[in-house]
Amino acid sequence: MARLRRPAPTLRAVAPAIERPTTIDANRKAASPWRGLYSTARWARTRLATFERDEFTCQDPECGRTFADSRDLVCDHVEPHRGDVAAFWRGPFQTLCRWCHASRKQAVEHAAARRGARLGG
Repeated sequence: MARLRRPAPTLRAVAPAIERPTTIDANRKAASPWRGLYSTARWARTRLATFERDEFTCQDPECGRTFADSRDLVCDHVEPHRGDVAAFWRGPFQTLCRWCHASRKQAVEHAAARRGARLGG
């Protein structure tokens, strides 16, 4: 009985023309290298010191809730650093709950950024 032969492949792998990050986090890090600062020990100390100073309470005037779990809190830059490393560490910082940060605070910052882009500055 004759042995079967494997057919030669008709398609071959082509290397991508552009190296692209494979995950959303990798995309963010590629576009914003300062994001890595959030995973440093220095940031962890700054974050905890801010939470302790604010007594684990959201500083948004419309919220003011106190949290036992710091995973529900965000150490927020009061003044946006816009990728400037010196401004990133300079502060000032405030404690916000994740919900206030994601809804009110970032909505205000994104609207200001859009206005600035429209005004050319």
